[in-house]
Amino acid sequence: MAGPAQWANHYPTCGGSRQSPIDITTTTGGNVATRSLTFSGECGNFNLTQTDETFKASVVGGSCAASANEVSYNMAQFHIHAPSEHTLDGKPLDGEVHFVHSNADGSALMVVGIFLQVANGGTTDPWMVSVLDGMEAVTPAAPTMMSLGSYANQVNANAVRTYNYPGSLTTPGCDEIVDWWVVQQPMSISSADFTRLQTQLKELHVTDNGNNARPEFSTPIDITTATGDNVATRSLSFSGECGTFNLTQTDDTFKASVVGVPPPRSVMNGKPLDGEVHFVHRVMQTVLRFLDVVNSGKTDPFMVGSYSKLVNANSNRLYNYPGSLTTPGCDEIVDWWVVQTPISVSSNDFKRLQTQLKELNVTDNGKNARPILPLDGRKII
Repeated sequence: MAGPAQWANHYPTCGGSRQSPIDITTTTGGNVATRSLTFSGECGNFNLTQTDETFKASVVGGSCAASANEVSYNMAQFHIHAPSEHTLDGKPLDGEVHFVHSNADGSALMVVGIFLQVANGGTTDPWMVSVLDGMEAVTPAAPTMMSLGSYANQVNANAVRTYNYPGSLTTPGCDEIVDWWVVQQPMSISSADFTRLQTQLKELHVTDNGNNARPEFSTPIDITTATGDNVATRSLSFSGECGTFNLTQTDDTFKASVVGVPPPRSVMNGKPLDGEVHFVHRVMQTVLRFLDVVNSGKTDPFMVGSYSKLVNANSNRLYNYPGSLTTPGCDEIVDWWVVQTPISVSSNDFKRLQTQLKELNVTDNGKNARPILPLDGRKII
């Protein structure tokens, strides 16, 4: 998946002039909204769902709406970011709740943002406690219902200083259709409850989670094969069988998930190979196999038809290092094992692979690899 710096290459609107989020300068008088923001109706019931990307609470029944700038919008859903997306005077806050409203046909949105701030020794707002309870109960396979107090009360209680500007969605395609209202005064959350929030967000594959990625622990890296201590001496073993996979396609990737089991790109000697296969384990240990085009050869049967046999067949030279996910939020939680000997793939079959990757919205003409990052003191063994 392309990072924010590359979004405009795939979604031109992401390079527009009205993009969000922004830094809000609180000392500038003109930034304090003087227009009215009002709420009506009630909607206390929400259906909370969990996907790879987010936790989202959608309104169930109810008729609550918000009005601003002479336009009325119906409440649709809310979700949470940690740390905050907007910043105040150049500084992010601990989190940010986005209450998303839509006009009748979905062509315009109004989003109200309320910050979260850890109150050391303080208590968590009761509304947020209920949300955290729901996040701990929901699973990707089982949504959960939440009964919450009026979200308008959360806004109105701290809406003395509210900042309004025309902006965009904060994820691709970055449509510039959002009337943003950001409340300066944050909602309080205790240190213990903020840890609960971070724990839930860390389960997501592509999320901000309060642990900003540090480049010295990022993936992918360049692997120097000539260095003697690069040959892994630690044991890597496999057990059990899992030969059935469910293949899904999204805008970002093709993903093959194991059926029947509970629910990034390195370079050698400065030269990238033609592709890689990542086998991701629940404990975030990742075994990687390169793909190498063999112009006159045949494709490995795995690529056209026990993945562990695929690894073991060529695992005499394994490279191991501590790294990260290669897509946002780049969590530094991965124990990487890279097999030097590649899987063979014929030129014709490699073209088949490129053809499929070109159908994804976030690939560079069939290329979907993150740029190489520095080791910065890490040791490959």
